[in-house]
Amino acid sequence: MTVSNSAAAVASNGRRDVSEVAAEALSRDELAAIAAVLEATPDAVIAVDRQARITWANARATGFLGSGANSLVGTLIGSLLADLDGLDALLACVTGDVPLSDHTLHFATASGHPVTVSAASAAFPGPDGQILLHLRDVTQRAGKEDDLARANAELEHCVNALAHDLRSPLVALLGFSRLLRQDYGELLDETGNHFIDRIDQAGCTMESLVHDMLELSSIGRPGESREMVDTRSLLAQIEAELKPKLEAVGLHMEIPDDLPPVYAHPIRLYQVFSNLVGNAIEHAGPNRDPRIHIAIVDDGDVHRICVRDHGRGIPLESQERIFEVFESLNTVPGRKSGTGIGLAIVKKIAETHRGRVWVESRPGRGAAFHLTIAKCGDPILA
Repeated sequence: MTVSNSAAAVASNGRRDVSEVAAEALSRDELAAIAAVLEATPDAVIAVDRQARITWANARATGFLGSGANSLVGTLIGSLLADLDGLDALLACVTGDVPLSDHTLHFATASGHPVTVSAASAAFPGPDGQILLHLRDVTQRAGKEDDLARANAELEHCVNALAHDLRSPLVALLGFSRLLRQDYGELLDETGNHFIDRIDQAGCTMESLVHDMLELSSIGRPGESREMVDTRSLLAQIEAELKPKLEAVGLHMEIPDDLPPVYAHPIRLYQVFSNLVGNAIEHAGPNRDPRIHIAIVDDGDVHRICVRDHGRGIPLESQERIFEVFESLNTVPGRKSGTGIGLAIVKKIAETHRGRVWVESRPGRGAAFHLTIAKCGDPILA
């Protein structure tokens, strides 16, 4: 790190007083102490001036970049990048005071092997206005993330192929069961017609399961841009679509007039509300208050959505498990059960919108499902 020479400064500028010289001397001592600390840190640290040239590097930086400290000093930081993906952000940081935080950069080592780092920046409190770059080697983590992305892509392809293969025999099964009822229903006794009903119910359940599996696998695909969504209009649409089910269990949705718009992918936000309201209907049970309350709260960097019911509630030991695929609590006897994927869809949508989901509930006292959605940024790719 460079430190101005106090004597030279006084010689070149006679107007500077003794207190300024003393402050610079103290600054030199502080810089030396800070340099010693940074030299001992296990992560790479590089000091860069406003012309984007390296002025100092600790041992860890020179180690993984494969160059000696002397060869790094004076080098343009941009010339060490393995590609141009992070160049604009890096230059904006060192010349324009735009900070980096957990920003991925790819550096080229002297041996020719690229190194992936997570970069963060801080303005150095010295006299020269330098920037400190903290570089953490995440090459192995990046490789594992690439492997995971490939595995997810293969899994999505497998799900799509499986769903396609299931649909053809499923359509045939449901079609023949309807023909059987239509052409031979009068010849069958009560037991025979009951068997046909069971075939239809099982086929419809399988159809819903295939649909939900495809929806779950598609969340977070590239191209899912976000926009400001009119939440009240969206909820009014859902209320109209679910009106027969709401009336069947004696529930109605309470939609406030002052709901704020939410920055989200409109189809995914529709799925969030549809699944949460549908879950409240499915688990209504004995109801002390036949309302489903909807609220959206401005909570700092996120919007927090809350869907509250007064139904059967959820035991504490099940409150984490219900957000996993194929996990579902027993429904009210005589009522059709869901596929066990709806809340998993809600969880994945929250995560791709840089948020999270949780439930607050006690048996017999209803449940409040909370979900947060970041106010800015595009959905994270799954």
